[in-house]
Amino acid sequence: MVANTKLIKSKKFNIEPAVRLKKKAVEQHGNSLEHSAAITSKLLSRVSTFNEEIERKEKTKDDVYYNTFLVIYWLAKKEIL
Repeated sequence: MVANTKLIKSKKFNIEPAVRLKKKAVEQHGNSLEHSAAITSKLLSRVSTFNEEIERKEKTKDDVYYNTFLVIYWLAKKEIL
């Protein structure tokens, strides 16, 4: 009896099409900024090794500049220069 009920439900599921699909809502979502941002994020994650390397180099460059100016400030404050 249980197997027969599952068989009937599966046949019904495969035969009847989706009636709650709202085509306009799907189109609006596809054209939304959130969807575009999600696609961009997904594409960037595929090339993330290159992107991470570039970001790491930029962060390192910023850290070097910050530390250099910090040393210059300290030397000037102590009047060592």
